[in-house]
Amino acid sequence: MKFFSVYFFIGVIFLLISCKTTLPVKPSEHYDPYDIKPRTSIMNIPIRLHKLELQNAINTELGETLFEEDDKEEGLTIIAKKGGEITIELNNEYLSYQVPLNLLVKKSTFLGNAEAEGRLIIDLITNYQIEPDWNFTTQTEVENHNWVEKPVLKLGFANLPIQFIADIVLDKMKTTLTAAIDKNISGSFNLQSQIDTAWTGLQDPILLSEEYKTWLQFNPQKLELTPFHTNENIVSATVVISALPEIILGNKPIQLLKTDLPNFQLTEKVGDDFIFELGTAISFDETERISKENMLGETYSAGKRSVTVKDIELYGKGNKLVVNTLLEGDYDGNLYFIGEPKYNSRKNKIELEKVDFDFTSKRFLLKSASWLFKGSLKRAIQDNLDFYLEENLEEIKKIIQKQLNDYKLSKGIFLNGNLNELNISHVYVAPDGIHVRVGLTGKLNVDVRGF
Repeated sequence: MKFFSVYFFIGVIFLLISCKTTLPVKPSEHYDPYDIKPRTSIMNIPIRLHKLELQNAINTELGETLFEEDDKEEGLTIIAKKGGEITIELNNEYLSYQVPLNLLVKKSTFLGNAEAEGRLIIDLITNYQIEPDWNFTTQTEVENHNWVEKPVLKLGFANLPIQFIADIVLDKMKTTLTAAIDKNISGSFNLQSQIDTAWTGLQDPILLSEEYKTWLQFNPQKLELTPFHTNENIVSATVVISALPEIILGNKPIQLLKTDLPNFQLTEKVGDDFIFELGTAISFDETERISKENMLGETYSAGKRSVTVKDIELYGKGNKLVVNTLLEGDYDGNLYFIGEPKYNSRKNKIELEKVDFDFTSKRFLLKSASWLFKGSLKRAIQDNLDFYLEENLEEIKKIIQKQLNDYKLSKGIFLNGNLNELNISHVYVAPDGIHVRVGLTGKLNVDVRGF
């Protein structure tokens, strides 16, 4: 009988232990590898060299008197003035000029002084190229000359040879006029400075909406240039920037170390349209902030029993979102919900789908607090955790479009874009929050003004 009592006592203890309800266990945090290779987005920077602007600049810079040569040993003075406007013709590979000159030639000899006037047209050509550091360099040379009216100096028994005068004029052109043209083009068309400014500006985060804490970061990757082409009175080319842009919600993105301007590369490819894939992240800090604003302090009832939400934590389990809720009331402790963020195209927002208690929470509730199944807590979790980028996508599109209308990157450099379509392509959970791939199509250009 004694042994029966001992075994009975041990059996009761074992039965009590086996019937004890285990509290919910916090689901492990881990994330599925999600390697999305974004399609590269393209931005175009059209650059233009206007014939009339350059022509006017050269005429203004050079003035009326192009040079004056006074050789006292030879007793010869040559004054060259513009005989009209310097004209420019454009070509894909070079610029050509015609410079009309009016010459006044004076010669003093022991027989007396003589002078004559003549007219000459000098043909010049400017070859240009872009150096690896994007400097636009030119080299101007005298190509030809034609006399419209030859000056004749009669010196009694002989005339001064005309070739002698031409040699002096052409030599002077090589050392003064060509250098002045190269200097003027260099000053008017500072390609390296403008491209470097644009490249640097595109690395700065752009605030799209202060109200919604929305930032656009371009992340430029590569820089290329198409060959120059002549169209009527303009020499033009297009700088093609490849980028991996993303939209970020929350605080201003941490400024990474800026990359230097890549070396010049030539490309034949350029298009008008772009596919703009944006990697958008809603951080766990932001999702927790929104969740707590909506739910902390809220009480949920089932019959005569109720619980109040005291705290919320969010993290990932695979590609699902875990909602750790700390409750107080007729049940004190943590319950864990799991749901999968999905894009609802009908409602045009991101929702948390199929929200349910995790396995250990469900098992615990079935044994000790099944009344919580009948309450509104699970529905509230699902309704309050619809992270839809703070606004529907059409509103985001309007915000981005507004900022892409003549957005000033820096002095003389403006960003212009026109969005056509916007849609969600992927939603996934990562260690830093909920990531969304937003696809946009349209046109995007960087306008450089002031060349």
